[in-house]
Amino acid sequence: MENTREKKLTMTRTDGSSRRSWILARRTATVLVVACASLLEAAAPDGWFLAGSHRRAYETGTEPRSEGEGTVAFLRSVEEVPRGFGTLMQTVSAQKYRGVRLRLSADLRSRDIETWAGMWMRVDGKTEGQSLAFDNMQDRPLRGTTEWKHYAVVLDIPQEAESIAFGFLISGNGQLWVDEVDLEEVDKSIPVTDRLAPSSLPEEPVNLEFGDP
Repeated sequence: MENTREKKLTMTRTDGSSRRSWILARRTATVLVVACASLLEAAAPDGWFLAGSHRRAYETGTEPRSEGEGTVAFLRSVEEVPRGFGTLMQTVSAQKYRGVRLRLSADLRSRDIETWAGMWMRVDGKTEGQSLAFDNMQDRPLRGTTEWKHYAVVLDIPQEAESIAFGFLISGNGQLWVDEVDLEEVDKSIPVTDRLAPSSLPEEPVNLEFGDP
């Protein structure tokens, strides 16, 4: 009987020690995750942050431009087979831009982009998940290795807009450099690149009698 009590007491102590170890390991893992996230945020240029569906597969920072003067930002994959996408981005209030046509432009350069990369801008409304206008250059992406070239995304900002998010993304492996970023109002003569805009439709029905062309 005495041996049974001692055995139960030993098992209780062991279980308690294991639970404390598990709790400590879990807390340590949480601290490491937070620390890694902080490092990712710290590496981004001031005012920008790293996001995306799998942002830990990417890293960002700044470096001197290889040609000429100035500093450029970069976004690159750090996993052998990254899933999802990573983006260097920021979000601003839409208040001062309501009712205008807005152009996001930048110089971009790429290296070994396997899937695609591009620049993007999204206009959001008051309701969560409500996108009023959007373009991410997926219909004209950067792939492979490209030299510096100027690109632009143009969207109309509706009166009901609340915020404007914009940035630069990579899906899959590769590296993207960014320079000369500008966000400016443009004339209505500049065409929009909005991927959410309805397709151009004819004003009236045609060929209702199925006649010869």
